[in-house]
Amino acid sequence: MKDNLVILRLIAILALLPALAVLGGGCKSKGGGGQTAATGPSNTTQTVRMQQEEAAVGGLLAGQSLKGKVVLVAFGRIDCPLSGEGLDEMISLHKSGSIAGLNFLRVETAGDDQAVDAYYRKKAPPFAVYRDKGGKLAESAGATVTPTFMLVDKFGHIRYRGSFPQERLDEWAAALLAEKTDPKTDFIPLGAKDLNYAKLMGQTTLNSLDGKSQGLAGMAGKGGLLIFFGDTTCPYSEQALGEFPAVAAALGKYGIPAVVINIDDQEKAVRNYYQTHKPGLPVLFDPTSSTSGSWNIQSVPTLVFVRADGKAGYYGKAVWADLGLAVEDALGLARGSVKFTAEGTKYG
Repeated sequence: MKDNLVILRLIAILALLPALAVLGGGCKSKGGGGQTAATGPSNTTQTVRMQQEEAAVGGLLAGQSLKGKVVLVAFGRIDCPLSGEGLDEMISLHKSGSIAGLNFLRVETAGDDQAVDAYYRKKAPPFAVYRDKGGKLAESAGATVTPTFMLVDKFGHIRYRGSFPQERLDEWAAALLAEKTDPKTDFIPLGAKDLNYAKLMGQTTLNSLDGKSQGLAGMAGKGGLLIFFGDTTCPYSEQALGEFPAVAAALGKYGIPAVVINIDDQEKAVRNYYQTHKPGLPVLFDPTSSTSGSWNIQSVPTLVFVRADGKAGYYGKAVWADLGLAVEDALGLARGSVKFTAEGTKYG
């Protein structure tokens, strides 16, 4: 990273990761669901990234003789309980043969060879396990949250990504298996949740650190509102929060105020955390899973830029360059108009 302060902060975060068991994976929201968002970065950025991720997954499947097949791919770690639960579900489905034609593949990102070998001897999955030591493939595939499950169609497109799609997996697999022609880019991700952001803005009123309740609709500026969803426990959220004030200041020039919403943590933990982590911006909080559920926040940090017309200009990770492109598109600015010195994080 360009900024020395960012580098030092990232080094500190990486030092914590083994203990937190999140190296190679982002931080799940406690209230997050299994659906993906129907919105994202600007079309050009989103298309390029999707192509890069599909190329990475396509190379993986080709190496496992799974090219041209419908595959449920699980990116996980042996020290992640949710990864273990998902693996158990996959093993059960494979053994039962209840979804004929669906193939399975596990990608293991943990680095301890001895522990990994022992784990899979015990689990004995009846399908391939690809060792992605260090998580480089997972990063290239955009699977930076552990676990991430992907449903890939016969043409190599990632049609679903998120938590284990238990309730609709058989329905979705059957639909993909029945496809005869390549949809190319003409498809909506399975499980996509098309949120009404204007309605959500009007419905979301939360307590602030100063004891007053505030509604998001009244916080928007002429250019919209930028919302940072984070929590007190995720190191990636902490990293992005440290960079967020500078990002907010840059966007404030375009009439886009910013707010931090801390989700899923109890009030005492929130107040203690923000005594030392002071973004200099409004901080709202919800100790329940209500806000994370209604806004479909599956992991933190997640950014949502709601445009002045109430539509989502950006919904995704705290990658500041992507956010900048989305703001330029929303405001009709020339490319390169919105720049940030920090890079942000693709995790979470």
